Amino acid sequence: MLKREISQSAKALRQRIERRTLVSAERPSLDKWLLRASHASQFGLFLFTIGTLYFTVLPLYQKALLEEAIAKKEVELKRVTAEMEKIYSRTRDYTIREYVFAAGGACSGLMRSVEWYIKSDRERSNRRDDRIFAIDVPACLKAMLDRQKSISDLRSEDRVLLAQRITETANRLREKREAALKEHASFPSRAKENPNLLPPTPDVRGEVIALQEDLYQALNKARIAGSELKPSESFAEQRSKLALELGLESIADRYAEAIRTEVLTLRDIKWPERPGS
Repeated sequence: MLKREISQSAKALRQRIERRTLVSAERPSLDKWLLRASHASQFGLFLFTIGTLYFTVLPLYQKALLEEAIAKKEVELKRVTAEMEKIYSRTRDYTIREYVFAAGGACSGLMRSVEWYIKSDRERSNRRDDRIFAIDVPACLKAMLDRQKSISDLRSEDRVLLAQRITETANRLREKREAALKEHASFPSRAKENPNLLPPTPDVRGEVIALQEDLYQALNKARIAGSELKPSESFAEQRSKLALELGLESIADRYAEAIRTEVLTLRDIKWPERPGS
């Protein structure tokens, strides 16, 4: 009986030892697979992190750098555009001043070298008022515009606006010419009725008449015999004709001044502003 119990106890102990041995033999294999799984998951996490950086963070960073570079270029472009606009504005002002100076002189009779504006019926006249009224101002203004090469450097919209303003100026001057011609034509009759309208004759031509009169008086005093020396036209008549001529010239001069004043207004054109300027 005792041997049987001892035998059973030994058998149970042996079985227990075998089970422990089997469990201890299987445990290293399981730990190995768990370790491998841990390494694999860490490597996968590493790959995921790299992919996240490459496909999200790096593009965002590159986009930020690109936007910053674009912003800097836009600021530089605005600065350069503003500088170019200032240069163009100064060039345009100089071009208009050049045109105003040339057209104002030519189309008001100050520059006699311009031949295209003289009409055939008065082109041989030496009187200043005839020369001034002979000017075809609209044709002269257009001719001066076509003649100036720097006009082509202006923008198309500025050239169109300038041409419109010149046309408006020519129309106003056409009306002023008609009014001046009426005054000019009626001046002799008005001066005949009212001699006070005649201006004095203090210019060189008046001095020449005075010198001639003094010369005739001196010669008549010095003559010994013969009739008194007289000019073909009395000095009073010469002064009267000169006063009438000066009155007619003053009307033409006022008209010429009106031409220059109107042409000068072209410098005050309000030019269209460029978008973004």
